[in-house]
Amino acid sequence: MHAFERLGPLASHETVLIQGCGPVGLYALAVARDRGAKRVFVIGAPTARLTVARDWGADATLDLDHFPEARARREWVLEHTDGRGPDVVIQCATSQAIVEGLDLVRPGGRYVSIGATGGTLSIPATALTIKNVTYSGILMAEGRHFYQALEFLASRTQLPFDRLLSGIYPLERTGDALQAMAELREVKPVILPNG
Repeated sequence: MHAFERLGPLASHETVLIQGCGPVGLYALAVARDRGAKRVFVIGAPTARLTVARDWGADATLDLDHFPEARARREWVLEHTDGRGPDVVIQCATSQAIVEGLDLVRPGGRYVSIGATGGTLSIPATALTIKNVTYSGILMAEGRHFYQALEFLASRTQLPFDRLLSGIYPLERTGDALQAMAELREVKPVILPNG
């Protein structure tokens, strides 16, 4: 919700590209759809998460496992955006996706990176000057953002948010749940403290 606050309104003619289809990426998809984006595309993996993205209203998805090269992904994005690139790109994957995302967003577009930390990136100056991209980086949120997120979940009952929840683990298997999430075998595992 902090990212969408920084992003500002989405116009009804704008296209949005979400980089990543984990819990944050799927949530961003739901909010972008709700805020009136004309089309929303998702790049990510694995297939099970992309299925959720399509069920939640993604107009098209690209599976990273089938498109490992950035050049092929760029061609796919341009094909789906009439050769312009998306108006908005929201990075919900990893800091390594930032450079590619800045390349994909259209000239004059907006780019929001959520929670990407660590590493060093080499970003072409043209992305921020000649291309005139507005960039926002989001790391944390304030209390109002958590409240907005909960209100969004509570009031958008038409979306099956329970699809985010995958396996159920007892508290003593928390490490297994985190490992399964890191290996993309789980979307968002549930830890039960008493079971």
